[in-house]
Amino acid sequence: VGTEKQADVAGNPRHKWMAAAIWFGWHIDGPWNLGLRPEFYWDPDGLGSGADQTIQAYTVTLEYTFSPVASNTLVAALEYRYDRSTGPEGGFFNGDANRLVADQHQVIFSIMWSFGP
Repeated sequence: VGTEKQADVAGNPRHKWMAAAIWFGWHIDGPWNLGLRPEFYWDPDGLGSGADQTIQAYTVTLEYTFSPVASNTLVAALEYRYDRSTGPEGGFFNGDANRLVADQHQVIFSIMWSFGP
């Protein structure tokens, strides 16, 4: 939960927002892990996101962890993320025309490398 006065508006009105996320993780078997992360962001005054909106997001992650060399670990992760904006002015930019849409889907692949003694 956050609140602050907006200095550039006459009367310095107080604006508020709220955000929450929770992480779940499961070790499936061997090098495999699965993660789930629901998120929530409420911005009724549009101070943080630029529009009066509520954003919900859900991310699912599949990870494969291995150590190709002693004291080095690689994690390959594949993520799917879904975002939804319920605000009349909000949304996500989509396409060449930069129009706003209420939903967006993303697939992300990443590799994380940790090393050390």
